[in-house]
Amino acid sequence: MHIPPGFSVVTPYIFASEADAYVQFLKSAFGAHEIGRSTMPNGRIANCQLRFDTATIMISESTEQFPSSQSALYLYVANADEAVEKALAAGKVAYAILPAIFGGCPND
Repeated sequence: MHIPPGFSVVTPYIFASEADAYVQFLKSAFGAHEIGRSTMPNGRIANCQLRFDTATIMISESTEQFPSSQSALYLYVANADEAVEKALAAGKVAYAILPAIFGGCPND
């Protein structure tokens, strides 16, 4: 079995509406590195590969045949507060405060 370098046996593949905006958000908010991209004739993303440290995900523009995915991904970060600030600066809205979700931080 061949697994490309930087990928794992299971690699998330996300179909997203406005995939290019989603890719730009992941890059600006969480430091994802784009390692590959192919586009459809209309310029939309056919496949974009993003690297987060040791993990790679793939994203494509959703279509009628492949509608937007609904999933949850857990991203480990060195500083959660800083990551939330970057996400907010990139235009997203926080729906909960982190300590409220996890019952407080272990070092509090």
